[in-house]
Amino acid sequence: MNLTILIIGNILICLLVFFLTKDFMHPGFLFCIPWITFLTLLVFSNYEYDGSSLCYIYLLFGTIVFQLGCFLGIKKIKRKERLINTDNQFYFVNFKSLKLIMIAEGLFVLFILFIYLIFMRSHFHINIFLTFHTSQFQLPYAGIIGYCRNMFSAFGICMVVGYPRIRLEEREKYKKYILIQLPMYFFMTITRITRNEMLFAALPLFIAFIIVTKQKNAQVFKKMFIAVILFLVVFSTVAIMKYYDIFINGNYISNLYNQIVLYGSGGIVAFQKQFDIMDFESYGGANTLRFFQAVFDKLAGTHYAMPLIQEFSPIGMGEVTNVYTFYQWYANDFGIIYALFVQFIIGIIHGVFYRKMSKMNVLGIYVYCLLVHPLVMQIFQDQYSALTSSWLQYLIAGFVFLKTDIIFGRSARKNGFHLYLEADR
Repeated sequence: MNLTILIIGNILICLLVFFLTKDFMHPGFLFCIPWITFLTLLVFSNYEYDGSSLCYIYLLFGTIVFQLGCFLGIKKIKRKERLINTDNQFYFVNFKSLKLIMIAEGLFVLFILFIYLIFMRSHFHINIFLTFHTSQFQLPYAGIIGYCRNMFSAFGICMVVGYPRIRLEEREKYKKYILIQLPMYFFMTITRITRNEMLFAALPLFIAFIIVTKQKNAQVFKKMFIAVILFLVVFSTVAIMKYYDIFINGNYISNLYNQIVLYGSGGIVAFQKQFDIMDFESYGGANTLRFFQAVFDKLAGTHYAMPLIQEFSPIGMGEVTNVYTFYQWYANDFGIIYALFVQFIIGIIHGVFYRKMSKMNVLGIYVYCLLVHPLVMQIFQDQYSALTSSWLQYLIAGFVFLKTDIIFGRSARKNGFHLYLEADR
């Protein structure tokens, strides 16, 4: 069966990548883990998939071209470089600016809390998550809250990423600010409504912690295992509350398992069904360049941009899904070969920023942490060009917080002399 070949192929590639790099944080290794997990769960599901479909050979080619692109982007790098701080410059913390930003963040958190409490009074239905799920398009100030939440989430990640670059004598005081930041970051994460958005916020912060604390493989594996357990707890809690009617009338364990399999494996089945009959559109780049069309629509008052939410497709067992893996988004533009080409470019991008992260370049660490989310979500849907607006917001905020003197100053006073420190390259 081609599905079996795909699973074995991903396992062998995963082992080869780890043998060559000895690093759990390598993008080639992280790429394979979700595919191996949910392809295996698919085998034991009752969905209407065809294990002999050529789609699974195609997906194996997708894994290969990503790995080739990734190693091309990385060039030569050894894992030990990630455990050595190659940036010998140290910076002072502008605690006054840091305090002002955190006060603004605290006020924003209170604003969200106030708006949501008011909203709940008139729209409450059974529980909090079900209320927001059924009425999310009616939430007031949704656009403003979304933009500000992205900015403060970027700020939280930058605080962690910037920790290794600050002077040793300021780190204890800086840790206290991080401890104040974490509860606010957590609140903004759990109020993002969907599980995907929660992961979008939580995963980069977790990866940043792993990198800046220079965790070794055994430590990385342990913390990743704990993180997966925590995610499953959150996933299960949100699933029960959002789909309360389903869970209240059935077996909780069985329903939770079905939710996990549907979340991770449903898109594969939906893509395979499209692939088998080559039911792809010819959008001519409308998906890849959606952001620019959306900007034009905003300026011209038109509505040409492709919708992010797609139509549902049946996958068996009475289940439907509207996600079709990373590949469908680009196959609908110029076909399945184009989707492989994009995968190759994506691999190069991940490789380049893995190299920068390994050399402890702070902006490189920041971007690498952000890229892990769309990487592990490829099995679900594209989150690269489809989320260009969000990436621009995060990148602009990251540049401001990490490459200017707002938080981490490039000059410091010591013994009456003014010392100037170069920015990291």
